[in-house]
Amino acid sequence: MIKAPAGQVWGILILSLAIQAGIVALRGGLYFGVHEGDMLHLIEISERMSRGAVAHVDFETPIGEWAVRPIGLLIQAGLPLGQAMLWSQIAVAALLAPAVGWVAISRLSRGAGLMWCVGMVSLITAVIYGGTEIYLSFSMHYNRWAWALALLVAALVLIPGPTGRRALILDGVVIGLAMAALAVVKITFAAALFLPVVLGLILQRRGGSILWAVIAGLGLLALVTAEHGPGYWLAYLDDLLVVLNSDGRPYPGEPYARTLLSPSFTIGTLLVITAGLMLRARKGQQATGLIVLMFLPAFAYASFQNFGNDQLWLTVFALCLFTLSARPGLERQARALRAMALVALVAIGPVALNIVYSPLRHLLEPAGNYTRLFPDRPEATALYTIENRTLRSRASVPLIPAGEDAFTWAGQDFADCELDSGFTPLFRAMNAQLAAGGHVQDKQPFVADIFAPHWLYTGWAPLDHGAPWYYDGLPGIADAEYLLVPTCPSSRVIRRDILDLIPEDQAVLVEATDLYALFRLQGQVNAPSNR
Repeated sequence: MIKAPAGQVWGILILSLAIQAGIVALRGGLYFGVHEGDMLHLIEISERMSRGAVAHVDFETPIGEWAVRPIGLLIQAGLPLGQAMLWSQIAVAALLAPAVGWVAISRLSRGAGLMWCVGMVSLITAVIYGGTEIYLSFSMHYNRWAWALALLVAALVLIPGPTGRRALILDGVVIGLAMAALAVVKITFAAALFLPVVLGLILQRRGGSILWAVIAGLGLLALVTAEHGPGYWLAYLDDLLVVLNSDGRPYPGEPYARTLLSPSFTIGTLLVITAGLMLRARKGQQATGLIVLMFLPAFAYASFQNFGNDQLWLTVFALCLFTLSARPGLERQARALRAMALVALVAIGPVALNIVYSPLRHLLEPAGNYTRLFPDRPEATALYTIENRTLRSRASVPLIPAGEDAFTWAGQDFADCELDSGFTPLFRAMNAQLAAGGHVQDKQPFVADIFAPHWLYTGWAPLDHGAPWYYDGLPGIADAEYLLVPTCPSSRVIRRDILDLIPEDQAVLVEATDLYALFRLQGQVNAPSNR
């Protein structure tokens, strides 16, 4: 196997970054057509952090601080929100480029190494979460960033590399930094990978890499602690426990066991088991086979924790099999290993292609189909969405009401209704009515819904210690003067759950319209709260 030449590797990385940067510069703003609610969730976190708020400490979220901090820093530097989102990806890709290049130079053939570099840069800079949808969105970008870090770690453990002292040190430093970064981007990835990574390095007798991984990882986490204090980690843990114990949305899709055994997972699961057992049966490859098998539950858990459950790990698994097929002693298994690698790439192919060419589709998307998400803040956002989402709100109501979800609270009747799309026109209409009522002046009320980005459309301050996305409890209600109950919320279940936690005698109706009921909160609400 001809190793990937260093010059070509660094050249393709620089070229890939330059192309992606050029696409961002030419487009000038961010255009999205799907996941409107998730985008508003991300926008709220980005805006809060650009104002100096610290995730977990100042507001509740299970998403790690570093998942959004690059965006917040670029907004502070003067970039409009949409541009800050896109340029943050270029910055992250450039930051990870040396580690990506090291994997290619130390482990992969020329062709595989160049594909790896292009693929990793594309994964970080995509304008879609994954999947095979034709619409574009920046939502859940942190899942892609987490996958990039996870694939770096997996490649350094799964794919055989040099065993010299310099290589062991570099492997360890990259693994340690990547695992620590995962802890402050999406900690579930770090938790899933920890055991197979440690056991894999032990089985390969790479103690030096473990030592340097510990030094590098703890060093990076120490810097985070020095910046925010030990209380940061307690607040982070508290937010994670809130989600874990939440009945609303403890995970983004099907349960773990069902995800692992689903039809879309079957091919990958069978490939890993077959390859692992084949290697286990070959003398000298028993440890490699065991390591491959150990990574399966970790990879599956990472996919389970992501919306869409994309199996992006199949890419690094395929590279592992291709590399192993060229090793001495595996000549008889080489054809089978290459065939399984090809099947893995075909299985993940549609998702990978969607990720790779999404920036080009974003560049070529006709601007005439879009309109500004925040028309009152044109210079501050550079964000555009499909026009029909900003003109009309759509809701679901039962044709034959069963009666269970319609209820009365604090003397007000609330119908069995749920908003499907068109959040922006609804929020703008609600804010106009609130302004006319004159009760809410300068601060976001507590909203009985799954998310509440009303303040983004006004001059209000965000609710201190609030939650950009609701999971459980009453986060931020201690700092709220008013309670806003939508007539047709994004989630009628969440609306009911929140109101069940608030004593009716502590809310006094001050205004009721066709869109909401506004209550003044009397004193301290003595209900369970996460803050």
